[in-house]
Amino acid sequence: MPSKIKGVPSRREERQSDRRQFIIAVARRSFLQDGYAQTTMSGIAATLGGSKSTLWRYFPSKEELFTAVLDQATSEYHKRLCLILDPSEDVATAVERFCFNFLKTVTSADALSLYRLVVGEGARFPEIGQIYHARVQSVTNKILANYFAKAMSCGSLREGNPLRLAQALRGLCISKVEDFLLSGSTEIYRDEVIDSDVNEVRDIFLRAFARN
Repeated sequence: MPSKIKGVPSRREERQSDRRQFIIAVARRSFLQDGYAQTTMSGIAATLGGSKSTLWRYFPSKEELFTAVLDQATSEYHKRLCLILDPSEDVATAVERFCFNFLKTVTSADALSLYRLVVGEGARFPEIGQIYHARVQSVTNKILANYFAKAMSCGSLREGNPLRLAQALRGLCISKVEDFLLSGSTEIYRDEVIDSDVNEVRDIFLRAFARN
């Protein structure tokens, strides 16, 4: 019997990974269509066509399943941020790229649905707000803060708390689209509006924090 090559998943591991991704896809659809309260582990197991014990082997609780849904939904975005925030480029370019990608992402249909789910049911289920903060907002802030720390060390930004700067930039971006996020609108947030928002946020941020 041939030995397993290090770093190459076995067929069993591939099947488990595929099964895990399928469970996440089913859960995501249920959360967005039915809401957090109405989504149950029993209901997901029934949709999957397996037993609850099988589902629980992958995800021991609804909270962990919701966390996996958020991780899957945001992983590519967070990877993209790490590329966008290039320390070799000037701060204005990096900030502009971040703002555009952030606003484009948070106003996308999928992101809007998840955001409105958290806002709408967070009072009854505070755990989903805590998960959203930890897996989405905090990760974005940490990526930004890491970039800002490097920009400060290079003299491009004034000395300060990098995490506070990250929170400030993210807050400026959110302030431009807050009404849209909470309105329940099904309209598309147009690129020309995003471009205008980006220019304004970039200029405000650089006037406040860039080293002259």
